[in-house]
Amino acid sequence: MLSVLMLALALAQSSPDAGAPTPPAGSEALVGNGAVPSAGTAPPVSPPASQALSPPDAGAAAELAADPLLLKVLLEKSILTQAEYEAAVSGLPPPDEGRSPLMSKWAASLYGFLEIDTVVASTQSSYEQPANLPLARPGTYEGDHPRVTLSARNSRFGLKLSTPAVNGYRANAVFEMDLLGNALTPTTDLMVFSGAGPRVRHLAISVETPFVDVLLGQWWNLFGWQPNFFPTSVEIQGVIGELNSRAPQLRLSHLFKSPSANVEVAAAIARPADRLYGVPDVQAGVRVALNRRKALRTSSATATRSDAMMFGVSSVLRRFDAPAGVTSAWGWGVSLDALVPIITGSLERRANALTGTVSFVTGAGIADFQSGFTAGVGASGPVDPGLVTLAGGALHPVAWRTFRVGLQYYLPPSGLVWVAANYGQNESPNAVGAGDPAKIYTVSRLGDVSVFWNVLGALRVGLEYAFAWQRYGDGLEVHEHRGTFSAYFLF
Repeated sequence: MLSVLMLALALAQSSPDAGAPTPPAGSEALVGNGAVPSAGTAPPVSPPASQALSPPDAGAAAELAADPLLLKVLLEKSILTQAEYEAAVSGLPPPDEGRSPLMSKWAASLYGFLEIDTVVASTQSSYEQPANLPLARPGTYEGDHPRVTLSARNSRFGLKLSTPAVNGYRANAVFEMDLLGNALTPTTDLMVFSGAGPRVRHLAISVETPFVDVLLGQWWNLFGWQPNFFPTSVEIQGVIGELNSRAPQLRLSHLFKSPSANVEVAAAIARPADRLYGVPDVQAGVRVALNRRKALRTSSATATRSDAMMFGVSSVLRRFDAPAGVTSAWGWGVSLDALVPIITGSLERRANALTGTVSFVTGAGIADFQSGFTAGVGASGPVDPGLVTLAGGALHPVAWRTFRVGLQYYLPPSGLVWVAANYGQNESPNAVGAGDPAKIYTVSRLGDVSVFWNVLGALRVGLEYAFAWQRYGDGLEVHEHRGTFSAYFLF
């Protein structure tokens, strides 16, 4: 076995990319059938011919045999056979006390990014994440004065673990957090932005099987097939018109694969919208990926990858209950989504790639699937703000129609500079009857234009101009201009 390892080490040293670093991950590490988005790195550089390779000795081979990660690389490159790999792994020292005996065979990846945001806005309606917050009305201090925000709170850290596959079964776990966990009020700005608090984004376990994949924990909602159809923007998502939310859930899914197309079917039960009611939300969807037509896309601001052309349809059904004497109500929603490579591209061929994203959503009692979205509608009993109103002794879900379209184009010659534009809209036919019309908006729109530059494999910057507009129930129209500059270090 030692001679095999000596030969493997020699081959590994002579391979130009044997020691190449793993490309930095983007903003999300998907559980189960999803892939880890990659921000992309420069191709590995071969060593100069003048650098002579000395033959490995027995000591080097012994050091190799004690490195499970390098053994895994050699297996993946077919330098070691499966039998040689297992023989080498079996000779490793026992794991540390308290660790699982399988820990030495696990795959672990740390991912995330450091983000620094500078936001200049014409009103004081929000801080670094405008989301769907109401715009301040003219004539108020907040509506007549600008605000500058500098923040690092959207930085993100994640860890993904995978066990070895055994007879087609594999377990995965993911934990992800950011620093947007502390409330903006009533604490001081110094406490908010200099002492940012952690917030759990994802905490989930998944099991891949030949028959059905199971996910249990907090993850992206299935409604909207999040995050597969996210647009790209410098502004922190979710933005107006974008389904962007996570929830504790139990999800079952299966991916039917073929060379030309993949079809994923999924169903989930998730945290109920009304804590008084004993039945969780029910979500279901179908997603089709056309594998032979590839789109180069950036999801949010950090996850640049090549995806197949995709179409998705999904739905949600939920129940709102109320105290005795009040009639309950049902909420529902349907989402149609598409990712379309107008001009195909890939990570290796970025220049001139042009990709579009489209989403249409309709439903009632679904505002919480967007970020910070209440439209000024208050809480009704135990139901969270923005979802239902109470009138005439009955609950009435607030209805919304949502539309969003986006384009991203990667400039020649390298494609490392790209531009993006998005338009999103929310409109409600019945929100105006939910309370004071001077505090509730019924229509909101957002248009933005961004430019990104991938300076290095791990360093990216982005600049965006956005124009937000809202119409309140009393007919008053308000708007805000926003400029955002962000820098990202991806890992």
